[in-house]
Amino acid sequence: MAYATRTILPLCAVTVADEFGWDKTDMGLVLGCFFWGYPVFQIMGGHISDRIGGDQVLYRAAFVWSSICMITPYAAYVYQSKAATVYMMALLRFLMGLTQGVHFPSLTSLISSRVKPSQKALVLTISFTASSVGSVFSGGIGSILLAEFHWSTLFYVFGAIAFMWAVCLRIVSRRTQRIKSTSEVNEKLIASSSSSSLKDMDGDQDDDVVPVKKKFPVCQLCNKVPFWVGYSMFYHG
Repeated sequence: MAYATRTILPLCAVTVADEFGWDKTDMGLVLGCFFWGYPVFQIMGGHISDRIGGDQVLYRAAFVWSSICMITPYAAYVYQSKAATVYMMALLRFLMGLTQGVHFPSLTSLISSRVKPSQKALVLTISFTASSVGSVFSGGIGSILLAEFHWSTLFYVFGAIAFMWAVCLRIVSRRTQRIKSTSEVNEKLIASSSSSSLKDMDGDQDDDVVPVKKKFPVCQLCNKVPFWVGYSMFYHG
């Protein structure tokens, strides 16, 4: 759904430009703002996902960018002047880029922590393939809607579908968290019971060793040439 919603405006760009009298510069500004915001939260999104869970970041971001998608047609008519309309649409595209930028980092974090190593390649392949499917879906269905209805219909339809998808993500995430919490409590009870038995048998017990979490080496990563080469190839290739 992330790719489906981000491709709606490019799909109806000509229609929108004709209605508001935009030239190529105006449309380029509006469309390009998405990619100005897209890389901003990617590293931060991955870091937060590792701390609180990728599913938590996924559904929260989905609520935001699906809402942005649905309010885009309203925002286009807030101002009467051409320049104000262009800047408003550009701002919404920038915000959508910001919130969708956390999608792949949080998805990768979620897969790395929840999926078995033997199944990670398959799950990653399905996840990334679904992105292309989303673009094909919005292109096919969106073209039909654009031919029959006003261009704003595309934003309402795909935004509503994406919002429902976010609701489903939230439900699954909450259910998974409850199951995880129950499992952790059971593991602590079992560990406590085992340690008590060992203490009774041995008469003494070493202090528990608390594992130290290693911090993500952001500074070291930013100093590596291959990181910036890969980053540049991804966004400019």
